[in-house]
Amino acid sequence: MSNNGMGQNKDTLTPRQRSLAWRLTAACFFFELAFQSTYFVGVIGCATYDLGLDAAGVSLLVFLIDALQIVGTMVAGVFVDRRGPRQTMVVSLVLLAVSGLFILLVPLTYASLVMVAVTQGLTFGMCATTNEAFPRYIVRSRAGLARINGVMNIVMSVSVVVGPALAGLVTRCFATKDVFWLLFLSPLPSIALIASMRGLAAVGEDVAEGVDAAGAEDDTGAEDDAEAHVPASHGFLREAADGAHYSFAHPALRVILVMAFLAFFAYGAFDSLESLFYRDVLHADAEWMGWMGTIVGVGGLLGSFIATRVPSRHYTIALMAFLLAITGVGSMIYVGTSSLLITAIGQFVTGVGWGAIGPVRTTLVQDYSEKSYLGRVSAVMRIALTSAGTVPLLVAPFVAKAVGVQPVLFSASAVVAVLGFGFMAYARRHPRG
Repeated sequence: MSNNGMGQNKDTLTPRQRSLAWRLTAACFFFELAFQSTYFVGVIGCATYDLGLDAAGVSLLVFLIDALQIVGTMVAGVFVDRRGPRQTMVVSLVLLAVSGLFILLVPLTYASLVMVAVTQGLTFGMCATTNEAFPRYIVRSRAGLARINGVMNIVMSVSVVVGPALAGLVTRCFATKDVFWLLFLSPLPSIALIASMRGLAAVGEDVAEGVDAAGAEDDTGAEDDAEAHVPASHGFLREAADGAHYSFAHPALRVILVMAFLAFFAYGAFDSLESLFYRDVLHADAEWMGWMGTIVGVGGLLGSFIATRVPSRHYTIALMAFLLAITGVGSMIYVGTSSLLITAIGQFVTGVGWGAIGPVRTTLVQDYSEKSYLGRVSAVMRIALTSAGTVPLLVAPFVAKAVGVQPVLFSASAVVAVLGFGFMAYARRHPRG
């Protein structure tokens, strides 16, 4: 069986596995569309342009989203290991659709945006964590995981293109608040697709490296995903703590965790200051937030496609660090100018880096983790990413007030680039973590 990319890896999945994988990727498109079209342009855009909030007001909304992501991530991690990914995902998507309906039915106020921020953070944490664990319930081999993760990242990159573009179009033609129709409608197809994925058997059990546990097509239809899990014998917090201990005890997982934490800590200032960069530095309207988001998505689409062409044996921590450095360089170009053209180029380069790093990181985490811990390991990874971006929200507005928005964003981007190249050198000297 060849292992040289997406096209060459087509035989790593059985017909049943391919059916499950495509349903999962289609569901990913719709629920990612809900987030991409309504987080930046919806929540932050309404706060910045409709309510006229300053950096502190925007930072509080982003802080709430990030804080609730941590809660949702921890909840999903335990329940994926207890009940499987299908049930966890369906509950998350229902809550997401309800939050969209809520904001459409009530007046746009800071209080209503806070409610949406809380729900969106909670559901995003749950969906993202479940989504990262899901492929491991379909296939075991690194080649199979790389293929599914690569295709999923391509589909999610398409949603990053389509979501902000739709949001920009809606904002141009209607009110900014109307983008929340996408928050309500987009999760509905995902609910139907994920709910239909009954019969997730114990495919992907830990067997010999490089061999799919689901060698026969019938293996994936033997039992529901919940039946592959042993009932919880410990309390919720004890199970979550066990997952954290497992993640930090594993050498490779520990390096991935530290690398991701430090990078997202540097990027933390972006969430609270990026919309102000558009308004005060670029002097661009709210719709440009959507168009630039689309450019990131195009870059991400290319990056995800490139990742599917890389042989899975080259999926290493050194490769992940190199891609992280690319995102830092791209971000330096993005925020180091007042020209919309150069900003667009930087956004594209950043998108390529993020699009490629996604499948590499998730494949490594899925491959290194035991299946019984995968939900909690995915949760620990996402908690590290989210919490790392939360702390700078408390400081960034004050630093930006003293030295300016653009210097803060450029400095954060430079730190990410330096970290990426530093970890690449470290990984090459210590290939076993």
